[in-house]
Amino acid sequence: MSRRRRLALVAAGVVVAGLVALAGSGRIPVRPLLTFLQFKLNPEKARVQHLVQLRHPQTGQVVFLAGTTHQYHYEDPAYSIWHVKAIVTGLDVDAVLVEMMPDAIDEGRFGDGPVEMPFIALVARDAGIDVAGMDSGWDGGWRGRQDRMFEHVQRHLPTHRRILITSGFMHVRQFEEQLQTVGFVVVPWSEAERQQIFERKVDETWPKALAPALRAAIARARAGTLQTDPERSADVTWFIQVREQVLRIMGEPLDGPTTP
Repeated sequence: MSRRRRLALVAAGVVVAGLVALAGSGRIPVRPLLTFLQFKLNPEKARVQHLVQLRHPQTGQVVFLAGTTHQYHYEDPAYSIWHVKAIVTGLDVDAVLVEMMPDAIDEGRFGDGPVEMPFIALVARDAGIDVAGMDSGWDGGWRGRQDRMFEHVQRHLPTHRRILITSGFMHVRQFEEQLQTVGFVVVPWSEAERQQIFERKVDETWPKALAPALRAAIARARAGTLQTDPERSADVTWFIQVREQVLRIMGEPLDGPTTP
């Protein structure tokens, strides 16, 4: 076994230990823990398995589910932020739902949510695709949050024909099961076809509004004015650090404009 693989296993083990603790607290279900390991050890296969297509036989509506790995997209070339962009721009959707609170999108707080979600929302907006938030607070634990997220999803189903739902990979199977309860069926989709989506060449440029949005979120965190429950319940230091890291990756100064 190579040194790199050993280090990957050690790192994954540390994170899984933390996830196990969260699972014991009821914050997340146990099933996704092995999936997390797969994303660390075989991301090319895991990313394909978490890109799902469903169709409603009566309405003809199509829903795509794309599972993300949050901050790891900015550091993992096997499932990078540019692969995420390929999904958003390559599925010919008319709406993208992101793991951000609805009011964050409505009020222009595009730096909120898991740190890849601002990128997704702004890429979609720049492409002329409708964007909406569908996250929820932690009241009722994981199950309560997931059910309310699906309620948000259902509000957008009647007004769009092709929807992409982007969320942390732990939500994908939950959404898949919930969509089937309202009449959607899983569409057979070969691994090769899905890989073609990921391998599309995209313009590797950052949305112009991304850096200001991240700085604005950092400023709210430092001022203690984060307005959405998932962020308030997170570690504020970590919330700031992951955004600062993305700004560094982008080659953007940490101190700069907070409006586009």
